[in-house]
Amino acid sequence: MKVGNVLQETIDFLKSSLTQSPVLDAELIVEEVTGMPGHKVRIIPDEEVSQEQYEKICNYRQRRKECEPIAYILGKKEFYSLNFNVNKDVLIPRPETELIVDLAIYYTAPHGKLVDIGTGSGAIAVAVKCNRPDIQVYASDISGKALVVAKNNAETILGPERQIELHKGYLFEPFRDIRFDMIVSNPPYVDPALREYLQRDLEYEPQEALYSAEGGKEIVTKLIEDARDMLNDEGMLLIEISESMSEYIIEKSSESGFSVSIFQDYSGLPRIAVLKNK
Repeated sequence: MKVGNVLQETIDFLKSSLTQSPVLDAELIVEEVTGMPGHKVRIIPDEEVSQEQYEKICNYRQRRKECEPIAYILGKKEFYSLNFNVNKDVLIPRPETELIVDLAIYYTAPHGKLVDIGTGSGAIAVAVKCNRPDIQVYASDISGKALVVAKNNAETILGPERQIELHKGYLFEPFRDIRFDMIVSNPPYVDPALREYLQRDLEYEPQEALYSAEGGKEIVTKLIEDARDMLNDEGMLLIEISESMSEYIIEKSSESGFSVSIFQDYSGLPRIAVLKNK
């Protein structure tokens, strides 16, 4: 079969499903399997696709039609212009989370210590270290399987000379004897009551990395309450939050002795809480 026909067939197939971006998903699938970028497919649509490649494309597009995230199908996701390996043991890095990396790169003191709590794929920690090699970066996760993914990403992207320290444990438990200049976290913050109303793709992701008790506030609250004892005097805490959480964050931060600013993401929604010691 010709690659141009296979691409169009895949687009048409995905348009009949619930996927939100059938054209992009089709292009990514065909590119991954054939090694031909989308623009090349359109320039050379008569290039032949082998039977083995075609069967693999059919498998991928069927999985996507069943709402499996394209990142899991391809096993990778771009984040902060870096390519991360991902699987179902880790949350898929989102574009809006790149803002927390921007802020960490900007605000962390020269040669300071930063910790990424709940690192998952290691996206935040690795992206910060890649752009600020002077920072000593630590990261933790309660999931041993997630840490395997994070370790692989750190080794692949950073190389052996610029590693991050990975620790298994709940929140700050692995770091009781360390004080940090910067704490960052993209914790679970989705209200479990909303689960049935959200897109089906989310069912494939680790639920403990998405949902948090107390209407999504449990882990965020714990981070704020415990962070003061983990920060140096001029230290800061950056937390990704839901768009409905701003008022609660402001109140809770003040109770815990922090001043707080809420930064909006690129869609104009409240996304990152920046907490500073008063």
